[in-house]
Parts: sequence; C-alpha cells; structure tokens
Amino acid sequence: MVKIKNICILIAMCIFCGLFSGCSNKKQVSEKQIRNLIENNIEKNNKDESNKAGSLDKKTIVFVGKAEGDKFIEEISKSVEEICIDKGYNFAKHSCEDSSQIVNDQMQTLQELLIAKIDGIILVPGSSTRLIPVLKSIQEAKIPIAIVDTAIDSMEAKIYGLRDIPFITIDNEKAEYDITKSVVDEMISSKINVNPLIISGDLTGANAVQRKDGAIKALNTSGISSINVEDGKWKISKGYSITKTYLGQKPDINLIICGNDEMALGAIQYLKEINKTNVKVLGFDANRRAIQAVKKREMKFTVKQDGKEMGKVASNIVIDLINKKDVSNVINIKTEVIDYNNIH
Repeated sequence: MVKIKNICILIAMCIFCGLFSGCSNKKQVSEKQIRNLIENNIEKNNKDESNKAGSLDKKTIVFVGKAEGDKFIEEISKSVEEICIDKGYNFAKHSCEDSSQIVNDQMQTLQELLIAKIDGIILVPGSSTRLIPVLKSIQEAKIPIAIVDTAIDSMEAKIYGLRDIPFITIDNEKAEYDITKSVVDEMISSKINVNPLIISGDLTGANAVQRKDGAIKALNTSGISSINVEDGKWKISKGYSITKTYLGQKPDINLIICGNDEMALGAIQYLKEINKTNVKVLGFDANRRAIQAVKKREMKFTVKQDGKEMGKVASNIVIDLINKKDVSNVINIKTEVIDYNNIH
C-alpha cells in the first residue's frame, strides 16, 4: 500500500483522475478513494518515462490559485514552479474554471490536500473569511502553508483560533492611494473637474477592500466626496459592462480607478468602442496587456506587483517550514508605479 503522504498522491490525482482539472461538479473525496486512486494509477505514472510531473523521492508543493486566466496569479505560479524545480521539489497547481465558484472550489481543494497530507501549500485566497475553518484544520495537521496576495481576516481568525500564517503581500492601500492622488492632482492642476468611478476587485477579499479604500482616501483628501463604487469581481467583462452602464447614466465620468488590470482593460475596450478619449483609466498589476495599454496611452497608470518575487518568497517560506525552520509572519514586497514615462 502506498502511503498517503507520498508525493505521488497529488500527481496521481491531478494527472489521471482530474481532481485538479477545474472546479465544476467536484465531489467530496474520501481518504479511501484517494488510496484507490493511487493504487490504480501509481504504476502507470512510474512507467511513463515521458511524464515529468513528479518523483517518488521528492516532496510536493501545491499552488492553489483563483480563477484560470488571471495573469498576475499565473506569474506567481510560474515563479513557484521554477523555485520548486530548482530546489528539488515536485510542483502542482490548481485554479478554478468558474470564477463565480472560486471560494467553494478552494475549500474543496484544500480539504483534498488535507486528506492527502500534502507536503506544502501556497494559497491565493478567494476570501478573507470563508476559508478559515479549513485553514485551521490544515494548521492543526501541521501542513506547511503560506498565503499570497489576499490577507486572512485577523478578527475572524481569532474566533476560530487560527494562528498567524506566513503572508506575502504589498501595501495595497498605499499603492492605490499614490496613483489615485497623482492623477487627481494632475487633473485639478489642469482645472478639470474630477468625476470618478471605482471598479473594485471582489470585496470579499481584503486586498480589494484595501485598494478601494486607498482610492477613496486619495479622492477625499482632494475634496472629492461624490464617488461611484462598483464591485467588478476582478473580471475583464465586469470592467467593460460597469463602464458601459455608468457612462450611459453619467457621461461626465472622466476617471475610472480599477482594482486590477483586467477590469481596466475591460473599461478601455468600451471607451474605444465609443471613441471616448477624455477618460483616464488606472489599473493594478502591470500585466503584459496593461503595459501595452500604457505604451499606447490608453491606461494612465498601473502598479507593478513583483509576482515573480512573491512566488519566490512564498516558495522559500514553505520550503523552510517543511525543513522545520523559523519564518516571518508578514513579508511586504515593494511595488512600482508604471506610466508612459518610466515604462520598460
């Protein structure tokens, strides 16, 4: 009988049984089922010389992301994979096909990893509160875990008795404040009345709230209190549809502050369709398409989060935890404001 803690568990689950292929129609998996999956597939996995997914002699680190197609999260994942391979660890990843089911999917995925007694987890939470019970169970099972990008709510964690989990992040509120204040000051100095729309990320996540709060603080500091705020759920389609709706109702909107680049790109697409060029759009993440939009002066600012560095730090933390080393609870990664004048 192959032991559950063997690193090939996840590989067998991922490659041959599709448990990590997406979030649709996922069912609860028992320890017995996982053992059966291993027995049925491990021999095939070992005999397939072209399969480079994993090795029985290595530990496995799993990256649990959000929705498929998130460029920033993909950058983090790629960095984690590189570090794992470089340091002799197996790597596996999972993201959700249906962006409306991210949290439920992550809850199920984490339960499966808990049952499998996986060696280490790097998580980008879809919620700051709803994952706390399963995170508590993972912590009690002494499975090394690090969290990236979205903080766990400290008050809710205290209620459940969840101790601090290493967290790799940026100062979201300050970064959003800085770019919003910069563009607002520029508009005011040009004697342009500022009529803003904020398209936030999913407001169940702390990072989305922090960015929204940073933008509102910058606007309020400049004497602007009439602010439209909508939850865009991080989605490009929401950026497009919210922009379309609001400009139909309030055509004087001339500043759109988005919680990530995807929503900003959606807003820009609609602005291009109606040939409206006097609206400044702010993004966040500095993904490849956003950089191109900045070069074309379609996007005023974006904020570069160093996803590669986040992935590197998260990987090293989990590896240190696997090896029983002490780690820091919070690690802040520097950001950079990207505009037309400093674009690389």
